[in-house]
Amino acid sequence: HIDKKPIKIEYLEPTIDNVLAKLKDLSLSKRKVRTEKDAEEEIGLYLSDFFRDVVSQYNLGGYLDLKIDLDIDNGKVGIEVKYADSFFKNTSEIFRLIGQGVYYQRKRYADNFVIAIAGAEEDLDDPVVREALSFLDSINIKCIGIPIK
Repeated sequence: HIDKKPIKIEYLEPTIDNVLAKLKDLSLSKRKVRTEKDAEEEIGLYLSDFFRDVVSQYNLGGYLDLKIDLDIDNGKVGIEVKYADSFFKNTSEIFRLIGQGVYYQRKRYADNFVIAIAGAEEDLDDPVVREALSFLDSINIKCIGIPIK
């Protein structure tokens, strides 16, 4: 009989640079991703292959009872996931995003925080999205576009 050893997964160190590198390699399937929730689930599953302890809807504590979309290794890196399409339906979504970004960065994650915006490539290149990303960049909040193909 063959002696089966358990496969030991070598996880990456949970740093913002490692997370950003993995997110840069990612594109989502339009068959699987039609909503922000779908994008959050797919990104979380993908990152689980590389990082230990990827948790969805991680509670930050406090009276506001806010939850970040994805947390890696108990507070080491935080990811807020947005669906680009939602910005075109309601511009208040952009203000919500800015508020969440500032809050999550200041409350818990500091420089270990990123906003991942999932969308069709033409949506990610839209002037509305580019302006929002430019503003977030100007206040030192990292953003990355995740194409849905």
